[in-house]
Amino acid sequence: MGASRTTQLFGGKLKVELPANFEDASKLRQIPNNQEVFLDRDGFTSIIIEVNERVEETDTLEALKYHLEDVVDGGDQIRTWQASNTQMLKLPNLPAATLLATVHPSDMMDTGKEETPKFTAMIMLIIRLTEQAADILITINVPHSAGSYKPGEINLEDGQPGGQIRAGLDARESIRATFEIVDMGLFGS
Repeated sequence: MGASRTTQLFGGKLKVELPANFEDASKLRQIPNNQEVFLDRDGFTSIIIEVNERVEETDTLEALKYHLEDVVDGGDQIRTWQASNTQMLKLPNLPAATLLATVHPSDMMDTGKEETPKFTAMIMLIIRLTEQAADILITINVPHSAGSYKPGEINLEDGQPGGQIRAGLDARESIRATFEIVDMGLFGS
């Protein structure tokens, strides 16, 4: 991964290292209060960090899959390539999971325009806070439009993510290693 910088989230209540080429989207548009959104200056990748009400699923991986299905349009096709429990290095006692999925828009959504993504890789992390009844969801969206990648360079079945997805996976590992909760007051504790 290239250069990174410490990023304060939710007024400094959370912090994380993000790639230096990601800018705060709130400078460009209104963002919901439960989200922090960062956009890649050099491409179309986005990183969304959101604090949600904890979902009922007790299994961490099932809760993450629930969130994935919640954010994807109903007609879109989802394929999960990797899914596992994980550990946030600075939050080792909190349940966490990660997944890599691809989402292909339904035929109705395909406009035929070059900028319409052929598919979007979604790299997700969940951190569960039982006592605070919250789920922290981190989503790295990596859209792939015609001409933005070489189709032969990506073969997730054989473990070849291609350059854009590899950069997203590297960002996930940086987030996993550096994400911190500075002030539990964010969750109403």
